[in-house]
Amino acid sequence: CYVGGIVGALRGQLFDCYNTGVLSITPASGNAYVGGLIGLNSCKNASHKPGATNSYNVGTITGNDSANKGAIIGFRDLIGGTTLVSDYYLNDVGAVVSNDPTAAGATAKSDSELRSQQTYQDWDFENVWMMDGGYPVLRNNLSVSE
Repeated sequence: CYVGGIVGALRGQLFDCYNTGVLSITPASGNAYVGGLIGLNSCKNASHKPGATNSYNVGTITGNDSANKGAIIGFRDLIGGTTLVSDYYLNDVGAVVSNDPTAAGATAKSDSELRSQQTYQDWDFENVWMMDGGYPVLRNNLSVSE
């Protein structure tokens, strides 16, 4: 079972994305991978560098305590390693990656820090991102209509 705020399983890299929603998992066993952005990041090619760049997660992860949970990635199964660049997550969400809790490239921040543009030093706020009364949002986001 792979659950992610953006994608359940990925063999590539995410750029400029975010999750603000609640992820909940209730599997029968511990074979679940739940990540704020990516549930399972998997790649068997050493030259590939999957992961996330300029992304954030403020969503919470609830449910089965035996699941592999990470604030950015639920579980990584990679030969070449994960590339995390300028990623952020809410400091009470948990480890960056369940099986690599000290993974570099993602930083825990408080809610007020994540609502401040100054936190996102290397992000493009002229073309890609904008502050919209809270957390950053993508400039090209379209409203969802029913």
